Amino acid sequence: MAALFFMTGTGLADLYLNECLSANLSGLIDFEGDHEDWIELINTGSVPLDLFSIGLSDDPDDPMKWTFPSRWIGAGDVLIVFASGKNQNGDELHTNFKISSEGETIFLSDSDGQLLDFLTTGPLPGDISIGRKPDGVGDWFYFAVPTPFLLNRTSEYEGVTSPPQFSIPGGFHSGGLSLEIFDSLYDTQIRYSTDGSDPDFQSALYETPIIISQTTIVRARAFKDGYLPGPIVTHSYFFDESSELPILSLVTDPDNLWDSETGIYVLGDEYNSEWPFFGANFWEDWEKPAHLEYFEAQGNLGFSLDLGIKIHGNWSRALPQKSIRLHPRGGYGQSEIEYRIFSDRPFQSYKRLILRSAGNDWCVAHMRDALGQSLAKSEDIDLQAYRPVLLFLNGEYWGVHNLRERLDKFYLADHHGIDMDELDLLERNHEMIEGDAMHYLGILDYLESYSMSDPDRFAYIQTQMDTDNFATWTILEVFFGNDDWPGNNTRFWRPRNGDGRWRWMLFDLDMSFGFSKPHDYDFISEALWENPDYPWTTFLLRSLIANDEFKRDFINRYADMLNTIFLPERTVSRLNEMKSELTPEMGRHMIRWDKSPIEWLDNLTVLDSFLDTRPEFARQNLQSRFYLPDTLSLSLDIDPPLSGSLQLTGTVVDTAYCGVYFKWNPIPVKALPRPGWIFSGWSDASLPQEAEIILDISEAYSLSAYFEQDTAWSPLVINEINYHSSDDFDPGDWVEIHNPGGTAWNASGLVFMDEGDDEAYTLPEGTLIPPGGFLVLCCELNDFTALFPDVSPVLGDLEFSFSGGGDFLRLYDAEGEIIDWVAYDDDPPWPPGPDGEGPTLELIDPGADNSQAQFWSSSSGHGSPGSVNSSLASFVGDELLPASPQLDAPWPNPFNPKLELRFTLDRPRDLRLTAHDVAGRLVAILAEGYYESGEHALNWDGHDREGQSLSSGVYFLRLDTSMGIQSRKVVLLR
Repeated sequence: MAALFFMTGTGLADLYLNECLSANLSGLIDFEGDHEDWIELINTGSVPLDLFSIGLSDDPDDPMKWTFPSRWIGAGDVLIVFASGKNQNGDELHTNFKISSEGETIFLSDSDGQLLDFLTTGPLPGDISIGRKPDGVGDWFYFAVPTPFLLNRTSEYEGVTSPPQFSIPGGFHSGGLSLEIFDSLYDTQIRYSTDGSDPDFQSALYETPIIISQTTIVRARAFKDGYLPGPIVTHSYFFDESSELPILSLVTDPDNLWDSETGIYVLGDEYNSEWPFFGANFWEDWEKPAHLEYFEAQGNLGFSLDLGIKIHGNWSRALPQKSIRLHPRGGYGQSEIEYRIFSDRPFQSYKRLILRSAGNDWCVAHMRDALGQSLAKSEDIDLQAYRPVLLFLNGEYWGVHNLRERLDKFYLADHHGIDMDELDLLERNHEMIEGDAMHYLGILDYLESYSMSDPDRFAYIQTQMDTDNFATWTILEVFFGNDDWPGNNTRFWRPRNGDGRWRWMLFDLDMSFGFSKPHDYDFISEALWENPDYPWTTFLLRSLIANDEFKRDFINRYADMLNTIFLPERTVSRLNEMKSELTPEMGRHMIRWDKSPIEWLDNLTVLDSFLDTRPEFARQNLQSRFYLPDTLSLSLDIDPPLSGSLQLTGTVVDTAYCGVYFKWNPIPVKALPRPGWIFSGWSDASLPQEAEIILDISEAYSLSAYFEQDTAWSPLVINEINYHSSDDFDPGDWVEIHNPGGTAWNASGLVFMDEGDDEAYTLPEGTLIPPGGFLVLCCELNDFTALFPDVSPVLGDLEFSFSGGGDFLRLYDAEGEIIDWVAYDDDPPWPPGPDGEGPTLELIDPGADNSQAQFWSSSSGHGSPGSVNSSLASFVGDELLPASPQLDAPWPNPFNPKLELRFTLDRPRDLRLTAHDVAGRLVAILAEGYYESGEHALNWDGHDREGQSLSSGVYFLRLDTSMGIQSRKVVLLR
């Protein structure tokens, strides 16, 4: 800004910005109990001022971003405005913006938008303010003791020291090292600690290199007269440590943990002597500053940041090893953890995480909650990602923790795109976490007033809560045998919009899987029991089960899950996977906490037995509770294979399927054709030949769904992208659309867009893409045709280009329905070559999911516009072959009596195709020797090398070639 002009002709000339705090960690609290940023104004004049229509803003182009209501500020008085983003004009004033702790400029303007005053905050440490001294008219200083609502009378500082530099970063070492520490400011002292304590004026003065030969935490800070001490720099040095799990180093001043008055990990001085020691320090909602470093198992640093920590959990707080909540905030530094921690989540950053000690399952199986949630991953339910890690606390080994997402408003914003200010989040008996309970209480009142036996009443309730989601959540809790439910561990939410329905969250399964009740315990009856002391715990299920449709679907949904995700071969296999991951570390962990490693193995045996026997007794409990006369076998198939799928109540099957159901409980089935197919009928001619039917059967029954190809259908695929050309070969940005179908596609009127909704290109009339053909859309037609003169058809100019840092490309039909989209990036897992090095981004298989990075690669040369991608450039006659050997998905899976296997070779190769059991033992050799290029098919009947029939279970197929190993998991059902 070249010049700043101030109003001087009115009393507003006496109005100034006086103090500001942009990283409020423990100071001023607003009416909701939140620590929000704040701005202080002062009237230095002799008369009161009405601030009506005065503007506050953090945007120089929008000086009236937030305006004052009528509010008087007395002569010589100060006034506080919370910069919270809450935009409220009640007793407290709240702006519609927040202040970045990294620094930004705040503007104060009169009602005409003319500047009165401004303040550039710069980066501010937590709980440090910047203010004027003398008030209103003096220079800006830093205050270690902010003074909201008061004149600035505390000690002022000229600045904040910069963080010192370390010559060797933290990490894993062997032998000794000599650490040097530097600072850029003149006349600065560096003081350091090695016990986790915050360096202060009493800490060791750095004068010579620090010699380190064992696991050590080094923290350093710069001090200078007239300056506030700046950030503490923390590095963890590990010696002779290795792990197959990620290692987290959590460092905080020991008083934050162990001091009897301030420590969050100890009992303290005033607590109840009976378990769980209510009143102890660890029951307080105290947040302490800490530093966290995350190292992958290979020793690579994943992230390092300052953050806040709290003790997490309920009664598990009283255990020796406690759960810790991780709170990154702007006042500490970064406002989020910027790292893709969980491979099964797409998120690159997290606002909240939990280092969970396994709760009530601590040092028992130490995995029950994570196991249960992982078994439910295929279901439509909110649950927490899981990654086991080793924790070092101030350099001391602290054992195995489970790193988890936290089920809160940040989770809902990430997973569902929910506005965090527009949701209701409740727990237990409608206790409020976010929003309010008014809508939910309305549901309870309705259920109290009307019976759900009335279909119309039930239909209304389905508009208020997701009854399918509720049923799934209930069945999971019942099957897992969670003895800490339903009176506890209940959390549910809804978006606060017109059609927002309540949904339930799955968490805290520590007391499941035989923890306190055996595998045959009748949890379904308990879930329907009206507890006279706590009737609310089962009220919803008892109310809904009165509806015949809900009861029918609840029984069938439970049966579906018993036939699929609850199969012992699946659940025990997952248990063994988790056991294998933890086994190298749990011995050390158990000894650390004075437990025997044998105890852990014994508890896994309990888990194994529960998972193996639970389905049989769960089915008996269900049959007994609902007076179901007997079971029956239902077999379903799809003809031809891979042409569609079948929707049952709680699962979708796309291969041959056999399940156990109950007599006299009708079973809805819906045929779902895959793209390019249409439903053509059922094998049972007595059924209505419609896609949706209800099977009312009383004995074993088999049914096939028939599908036929839709000759009018031809998909279009975004197949190749050039978004950042090299300097020596620049045709401009372009994208290739591919028609992999068997008929020509009329692309007239289709609309192509990038991330900006205001930029679009409409394909002209007469645009046809032949079967198997390509169409190129380019941003600069002349530049493209100069370098690719033979490519046709090609259209342009698009009048917009693609971002070199990632973009969102979309293709819509004329009615505005999306046909295909790709959100590419220039960071891993997307290939880096197309980002300015010459290659294009090309799809390795037109039938692959092009929204996923793993199906894209760098092209050969400068791409292949208008022709087959280079990764698919091998041909045998008319057959298109992959660029490397490919083991296709086996069919049917699960299988009985035989499995069809297909693999495709890019060229003649020696190979070996084998089958292995879950322990890795070789059970069958299915193919071995020299094979020509092309597709090959064979069958496996589930027999081993000796010709003996294998038992039901999970098996792994393994294709070995000189190009590497590929594997597929299959399930054999006898």
